[in-house]
Amino acid sequence: MQEGWQIVATNFRTRRGEIDLVACAGNLLAFIEVKSLNRITLGDLAHVLSPAKRRTIIETSKLFLAMHRKYNQHGIRYDLMLMRDGTCVRHVEGAFIEYDEAE
Repeated sequence: MQEGWQIVATNFRTRRGEIDLVACAGNLLAFIEVKSLNRITLGDLAHVLSPAKRRTIIETSKLFLAMHRKYNQHGIRYDLMLMRDGTCVRHVEGAFIEYDEAE
């Protein structure tokens, strides 16, 4: 994560799904899916965040906000972090949006 970001939650789980990282900077809250490039290639990215996976992350983020109301006035963003050997090799800010036209 870049400077100024604070990790709010890691591995936030509900019956509906899991969000790997939740981070906050100012009035922005990022829900972050973390994937290992040791297991996937850059060519596999389209499959990493399938429409079903995006829906699960979005629904889980809404449950997070319902449980942590102090963040309800924050803007939200859905990111993807690609890791290799414990190092972030790519951080895709705004990897998808709630109402993604691709669905």
